[in-house]
Amino acid sequence: MIIEFFGLPGSGKTTLCNELLIEHNCFPLPKFNQFKKYEVFLVIFSFKFWSFNFYALLLYFVSEDWCIKNYYLLINLYLKYMLINKKYNSNYYCTDHGIIQTISSMNFTKLKFPKIVVRMIKMLNININILGIYLYCDDFNVIIKRIKSRGNKKRINMLSDIQMVNALTNQKKLFDLVSDSLMSVKKIEAFKSVFVNKSNILNGVDLDA
Repeated sequence: MIIEFFGLPGSGKTTLCNELLIEHNCFPLPKFNQFKKYEVFLVIFSFKFWSFNFYALLLYFVSEDWCIKNYYLLINLYLKYMLINKKYNSNYYCTDHGIIQTISSMNFTKLKFPKIVVRMIKMLNININILGIYLYCDDFNVIIKRIKSRGNKKRINMLSDIQMVNALTNQKKLFDLVSDSLMSVKKIEAFKSVFVNKSNILNGVDLDA
């Protein structure tokens, strides 16, 4: 199973993901060299892979914000997810920036083409054994403070406070839509203690078996 954290920037995805990786029998997403070449080629030439690729290409051609780098990132993630699902489905893999986060990110879709996004999520439901952990937050002031405290040079850090609120509002709408489309998802309030959130995540998921 793949456990993927998704949510607004600064909502605590990396913190909780690292906790699962350190304290439980979870693994980071494997590198491609961990798979045999024939396994990779079998997935690449499968109908499931190219069906998903069709919608990824649609996003690339219809969205002015979606560059070729984003497209390759999404396709590589989906290929990796399919390989994990095929070979290592009995293990637990954890990531704080996977497919759900990628196709829901603010600078890719901006709610312009929600039907394409929902369709891609439904394909995930069918083809991948995935549990989405949605860290939701309605207090954008806290999110903005956490984003600014990082001091990095990502695109969102270059926005004014008003622009940032508008961007976060659009992104949250898409995250809510994606969350409702996932078959297996847990919604957890961001900024609670790591212990409380980790307990909610592990409830019903036997990571230490």
